[in-house]
Amino acid sequence: MKLEIPLYNRCTSQIENERVFEVNFMTFVYDTYIGGLLERLVFKRLWFSKLYGKIQQSDRSKKKIVEFIEQYEIDTSELTKALNDYLNFNDFFIRKFKPAVRHINTVPHKLISPCDARLMAFPISYAADIKIKNNLYSVEQLLQNKQLADEYREGLCLVYRLAPMDYHRFIYFDDGEETKLVNVNGFLHSVSPIAQKKITTVFSENVRQYSVLKTNNFGHVIQLDVGAMVVGKIKQHKVSGGGFIRGEEKGYFEFGGSTIVLLFKKGSVEIDKDILHHSLTDIETLVKMGEVVGQKCLGRFN
Repeated sequence: MKLEIPLYNRCTSQIENERVFEVNFMTFVYDTYIGGLLERLVFKRLWFSKLYGKIQQSDRSKKKIVEFIEQYEIDTSELTKALNDYLNFNDFFIRKFKPAVRHINTVPHKLISPCDARLMAFPISYAADIKIKNNLYSVEQLLQNKQLADEYREGLCLVYRLAPMDYHRFIYFDDGEETKLVNVNGFLHSVSPIAQKKITTVFSENVRQYSVLKTNNFGHVIQLDVGAMVVGKIKQHKVSGGGFIRGEEKGYFEFGGSTIVLLFKKGSVEIDKDILHHSLTDIETLVKMGEVVGQKCLGRFN
C-alpha cells in the first residue's frame, strides 16, 4: 500500500515522501474497525510492548537485521560493529555510531538537535495549548504538573519524532544540570502520522519521562521523552539528575518509534525559518543529531 507522508529534506531542499514503517499493519490498526478494537484491547497495552520487545531480543530475531537494513536503506558504514556481531534485532536497533559520524555543533548560542528525527515547532498559547498534528494538548496534561506548566506559557514546543529506521540514541543539546527524572505512566499508542490522525490523545496518554534541563544558554528547558507502541524501554543515563555537557549521550529508546518533546520558555530561543515555515503547513523537517535548528535569544530565561 502506498501512503504519502510529506517531509522536508534540508539537504536537498525538497519535499519528499516518508517511507512509513509497517504501513500495512499501521493502516489495519488505525483504519479498520477490527484493527481499532485490537489497538484498544491489546496493542496499546504495556504487556504487549514488553512481550514484543522480548521477541526482538531473541536469537531468532537476528535474521531480521539484513532485511531491515535493505528495506529502509540503513547506512552500515556508520556502525561500530559488523552485522554478525549484533546479538539480536534489538541489539542492532540500539546500535552506536562510529565517532564523528554525526557532527555536533559546539557554538554555545546555537541550538542543536538532540537526535535524528522529523522535527516540527509549535507555539505554546497563553492557555498552554500545543497543536500537534491537528490535535490539541495542554502542557499541564503532558506534565501532570500545573505549576510547572504555567512557567512555559507563550513559549515554544519542539517535537522530534523518531521513526523505527532512525538512530535511537539521543544527546544533550547544551551544557547544564538536570533535575531528577519524573515518570508518567500510561499506554503505548504508535506515534506514526497514521496513528496521530486517528488517536487524538497520543502524547497525553503514552508512557513518558521528563526532567528540567537547566541549560547554560537556553534557560530552563523541559525534555519529555515519550514511548510508543512496541518500545520496550526508554533508557536514561541520569535518572537522579546531575550535570551534563553538549553532545553527551542522554539515553536511548529500545525497539519502536518514539518522540522527544522540548519545551522552551518565552523569548529563550529562535527556530530556523525553514523549520517554522514547514511546521505551519504541517510538514516535518528531517534533522540529524547535532545539527543546528535554531539559536539563543538575548535576555534572561530563568
